[in-house]
Parts: sequence; C-alpha cells; structure tokens
Amino acid sequence: QGFTPANEAELRKSVLVKIFDWGRSELNTLEEHSERTAEEQQDRLDFWRLYVGGIQRLAWEAARQYRHRFGNPIGWKKAQLVVYDFDSMTDSDFIGQ
Repeated sequence: QGFTPANEAELRKSVLVKIFDWGRSELNTLEEHSERTAEEQQDRLDFWRLYVGGIQRLAWEAARQYRHRFGNPIGWKKAQLVVYDFDSMTDSDFIGQ
C-alpha cells in the first residue's frame, strides 16, 4: 500500500501524546538559580538532567518509530523536525525547525 498523505492524516487522528509531571524540572532565570542554596541548585540540576534525558529518549523513540512506519527504502534527501514549547494556558511557542 505504501505511505500516502491520507495514511498519515488517518494515523494522526488516532495518536494522542501528553507529557506531564516532570517533577521539579523547571526553567529559571540565572538570577533565580543563583539565589538558591548549593543543595537546591544540585537538586534542580539532577531533575533537569532527568528531564533532558527524557526528552532526548522521547525524540529518539519518535524518530525511530516514524522511520519504521514511514521508512523510505530509496533514501532520504532531507528531514524536517519542528519543535514547539507547549503551553497549557496560552498558545504554544514555536522554537525552531
């Protein structure tokens, strides 16, 4: 049957992904971070590393699954990855591609 835009549209209807509860992983300014104790800074660093590792693994698995699902035996000329910062209360922010 092969990949078609209609196949992708149908697949997208059945996929729902929600990422939540990353513990104490948070984005702070340099000023806010420097006001924390050394123990609090280390605590935030540990959770930030867990967060980054989780996002890296998620991105790897998503790319791997996409390749297995829609792989091209002829070869790829380019790939495009679009990244958004999800906001639950406001519009998501485009980060890059």
